[in-house]
Amino acid sequence: MGGPAANGVLVIGYGNDLRGEDCAGRLAAESISQWDCPDVEAMSLHQLGPELAWNIAASRLVIFVDAFAADLPIPEMVDRPGIAPKPVVPVQFKPRKGRKQPLAEHPVLIKLRPTVRDISLGHASDPVTLLLLSRELCGRSPQAYMVGIPARRFGIGDELTEATKAAIIEAVDLIKMLSLWKLRTMPIKSVAVNQHLAT
Repeated sequence: MGGPAANGVLVIGYGNDLRGEDCAGRLAAESISQWDCPDVEAMSLHQLGPELAWNIAASRLVIFVDAFAADLPIPEMVDRPGIAPKPVVPVQFKPRKGRKQPLAEHPVLIKLRPTVRDISLGHASDPVTLLLLSRELCGRSPQAYMVGIPARRFGIGDELTEATKAAIIEAVDLIKMLSLWKLRTMPIKSVAVNQHLAT
């Protein structure tokens, strides 16, 4: 399995493309894959798996991209093990009449912080576990962020709303700015991983 150029940026967009707007992360990654930038690689996946550990370890920066329910309470979305307690980019809401929880309209950027916990190869299906697995198997875990794209429809066959389409475009722009900033400011370090993991 290949990976980005040494010290490059790896963007991993994931979600179920059969369940409406759950595919938002994948669509963002597919858009990024069209960039003419050898230092940025984008992967569009149905789900995360332990085989990504080598790709992650070989990267300078990893950005995970996923959809989240636009009406999900922010503390529930953000306060998870290994995730910073507050988003780096504040979530902006649009008030909705008759709704207790306003809908998020814009992507949110969250810095991931791997924490110590048991690792199961069979359940390496979330970003924080993959970062831990990368550190355990390959000896390093790069800086990582999660870009959450607010979505509204998750039913089978649901089409994208205009609001989610706009959020995907905004997420791609956010990832572009973050990638360029990190590539310019992070010190170059040699990446040494266990090469047998790549086979």
